[in-house]
Amino acid sequence: MAVCEISVKDKNISLLYEKYPEIAFQYSCMEFTPNSFPFEEEDMAQWRGTLSLEGIDTLYVYGTGRGVYYEALAPWLKEKKERALIFIESQMSEIDHLLCEERSSALLHDPQVSLHFADSKEMLDAVLEECVSAFPTDRVEFVASIPYQKKYAKKVASLKLSLLRKSALVHSLLSEALHYHVLTQNLVANFSHIAGSSHVNALAGAFKNIPAIICGAGPSLAKVTEELQGLSSHALIFGGGSAITALASQGVPAHIAMAIDPNYEEYSRLKNSQGFEVPFFYASRIHPGVFDAISAPLGYMSTDTGGTLETWVEEKLSLSLPHIGRDLSAEALSITTIAVSLAQMMGCSPIIFCGVDLAYTGMKRYSDGVMAGSSVTSSSLKKEMGAMEKLLIRKDRKGQKIHTLVKWIMESSCFGAFAKDHPDTPFFNCTDSGLEIPSVPYKDFSELATLLRKNSWDLRGMLHAKMQETLIVPTIALSELKEELLKSLKSVKTLIEDILHEVEELQNHIGDPTYPLISARRSVFEMDLEEEISFKVLISLAPIALERLLTRKFWSNAEESSLEYRRCVAEKELAKWKQMLHITNFVQKTLS
Repeated sequence: MAVCEISVKDKNISLLYEKYPEIAFQYSCMEFTPNSFPFEEEDMAQWRGTLSLEGIDTLYVYGTGRGVYYEALAPWLKEKKERALIFIESQMSEIDHLLCEERSSALLHDPQVSLHFADSKEMLDAVLEECVSAFPTDRVEFVASIPYQKKYAKKVASLKLSLLRKSALVHSLLSEALHYHVLTQNLVANFSHIAGSSHVNALAGAFKNIPAIICGAGPSLAKVTEELQGLSSHALIFGGGSAITALASQGVPAHIAMAIDPNYEEYSRLKNSQGFEVPFFYASRIHPGVFDAISAPLGYMSTDTGGTLETWVEEKLSLSLPHIGRDLSAEALSITTIAVSLAQMMGCSPIIFCGVDLAYTGMKRYSDGVMAGSSVTSSSLKKEMGAMEKLLIRKDRKGQKIHTLVKWIMESSCFGAFAKDHPDTPFFNCTDSGLEIPSVPYKDFSELATLLRKNSWDLRGMLHAKMQETLIVPTIALSELKEELLKSLKSVKTLIEDILHEVEELQNHIGDPTYPLISARRSVFEMDLEEEISFKVLISLAPIALERLLTRKFWSNAEESSLEYRRCVAEKELAKWKQMLHITNFVQKTLS
């Protein structure tokens, strides 16, 4: 163990036991030898100068560095109460060195700092999972101490990517929960199109052993459009989202157009497309403006992407078939992943990727025809702070450097995992450039097209007939479902107002330590609230998400009996239930 002043070390060990008992226990039991990592305090100014922390909420540092990294980052940390600094250490000898330093007391005391020990890949993964759950933000950065960056460069890069992926996923789920009431506008408007739509999920196995071509809107799509134009009788051609516009602009006669994105930006690109003459498969979350621009046959996809309201309505309408995308990983966040799952569900084989660049090929985001001016610059891309949009440099199958994003790495992994999980279905990637897909071999599209032309079908006729066979006839009027929810919402609103009154009473008695933070009356109100059908269907995720978000804003390190702690709790609860009342009013207006 390191040699140091006993009093300093004893003091820090006591702090370690108080705040990090698991690490303290491991420290007391584990045998370790001093490491040879150099101590580089003189490089701190230069190291700190390399970090761009503007817009970052949570910073992860791999390696404790005897407390000097904390000292360098403390000014940034203290600028905002909501910021967090997370140290991850994998060498117990470094923990020993940390305990010997006088400055380490501040690190161990700081309520905005979290210290973790993990000396295996499994433990590191578990620590990252724990941290992204406790600090749910996509504004994260991962850095390493100078010695660790030099010795473990590949490991550091791997940990950083893992953190970004986990943070992106958790933040995406949290955002969906926080803004689900806004999404209900789309859902309620779009449910009116279900009657008369084909139930796409009922097409399972309908195109057994017929090839499927999954088209993305990547720049490389332009290289295969001429071949695609001649394959309308030889393979089902899927175009999802922006790929609908890309295919239509190039004169490619797709068989199935698909959309799921609720954002206006996606709709604005689709509304001028001529691709809506082909069957249009949609999920309930899509921007409702799309339906004003099309007259094509509609197919409703049950995808479990519309949350609790979608699930409830489908149950009421007896649309109980397995969801499309149920066998995709949690990182499936795009319409292209849904298209792949649908093609496999329909029995298609092989499944072929075209234009799925998952990269800025030639520093362009889209193929020609999707939008004017799709070129990008690396400098503009580097400004993105969200974990999902973080820029990464990778190599394509030819060994050339390409610019990609964390979300595309996630999507590529999702495709690869899906292909691996379905070994009976051949998968081929015919995307000439861009990110490779794990477990999916590359194949030249011209060669594959020659093989595809050996068989032909009346695919448009087959699709039309199958869609006619699966038309949805609702078993209950949507107006009845609205009335049921609206009646329940009146009770929900009253209960939330009652809870708010109890929170206000807490504020009036905030200086009385004997007054309960949660009254018995409030507990009863909350239990009654959770029993209401409209709460379960429309807003049940909101209080969970708000609690996680507001806990970071209103945290206190004071004793639970102190006035400061009680005030923080009351302020948090007031903010939470005021927002719940706003959400309830918003949903009530949406349904009216």
